[in-house]
Amino acid sequence: MSLLTKKAILIFCLILIFSIQHSYSQDETNKWVFGIGLNTVDFYPTNDPGNGNTKGMFNQFANAIDHWNVFLPKISATRHIKNKFSIEAAVSVNNITKLGENKIDNTLYFAIDGALQYALFNDSRKLAPFVYAGGGYTWMDWYGAGTINAGLGTKYWIGSNFGLDVQAGYKYSDQKYEQLLSHFYYALSAVFTFGRRSKSKWGGNANNCY
Repeated sequence: MSLLTKKAILIFCLILIFSIQHSYSQDETNKWVFGIGLNTVDFYPTNDPGNGNTKGMFNQFANAIDHWNVFLPKISATRHIKNKFSIEAAVSVNNITKLGENKIDNTLYFAIDGALQYALFNDSRKLAPFVYAGGGYTWMDWYGAGTINAGLGTKYWIGSNFGLDVQAGYKYSDQKYEQLLSHFYYALSAVFTFGRRSKSKWGGNANNCY
């Protein structure tokens, strides 16, 4: 990944963080969503030569026992911008012991990511699916590289201020950096919001962009 691409990813994340802070200062009655949960890193289904997968992209996509690295936390803050758009900033920590088919010594995984989320529905619902795209910077042990991220997710509001957030995505890293291969990233978080939330036509409380 070129230096220019790395700079572009970092600038994108900084813009997202600045936008979150700036929009909050404009209107403190606007709502935030905060999340904390666990994350999963899976290197195997990316079909990278360094992970032991020789059968193509998405091979053994759901093989959690052999390939998933599950750890915590993922800590996130999401801010509605306008209409169907929201922005999320997140920090994730993991302990990598499985690099595809290869077993490795405990290796620290630390990621800072920013994403633009697009809600799939206009109206307020308990179930709020979305797609996202963005970028970030990830460290494996002390080695770091930029990533380009994309995926999908959904929030399910259990109560007026509490729910669950599930996300699944792909984090692309330039293949020449063998210390950080491209990988799939999943997260399950408990999410909280403060203040009043709009009434859902489904009979509960929800906000259309969270």
